[in-house]
Amino acid sequence: MICLGLHHAEDIAHRHTLASHRAMADMAQAHAQSALLAPQRCANRSHSRGVAGAVASDTAFRIGLDIEFVDLNRPWMKILNYMHDGLGDVSAGDPAASCRVWTLYEAWYKAFGAFASRQTLADWLTMTPAPDMAYELGDGIFAWRTLWQGFEICIVWSGTDEQPDLRVVTGL
Repeated sequence: MICLGLHHAEDIAHRHTLASHRAMADMAQAHAQSALLAPQRCANRSHSRGVAGAVASDTAFRIGLDIEFVDLNRPWMKILNYMHDGLGDVSAGDPAASCRVWTLYEAWYKAFGAFASRQTLADWLTMTPAPDMAYELGDGIFAWRTLWQGFEICIVWSGTDEQPDLRVVTGL
């Protein structure tokens, strides 16, 4: 089982402090872990602008999570080009699509300790994955994404082909 826990800061003062993000990630991880039916095998955490999340699994071998606020003024294409030359051009100037690729990029690195290939990222961008669906990216690696109140959320994992369990989304 793959479970996702999320926590959102109600107070604007807590949305930009690292200490409060860590505390919220602790709460999100506790929510995710509490829903597992077997001992936790792996977990990962992320936070962005007052939203913190954690994903836990009792079946996946490796798992990564990234949460990003979809800031349409952020230079996503420049960021992507810095990491993979020419990748930002694939997004054709669409900041939301570039953010979607960035969340896959970070979640992939957190799961596997290596960067996804340019081709994998370009495929993710061109396939325009629908929210709340898992997609196989090859070699037993899966990715899932969702959107929540202006945030892009991506989970990458290997070892099982099951969908993440969204019943665990709590604290929002």
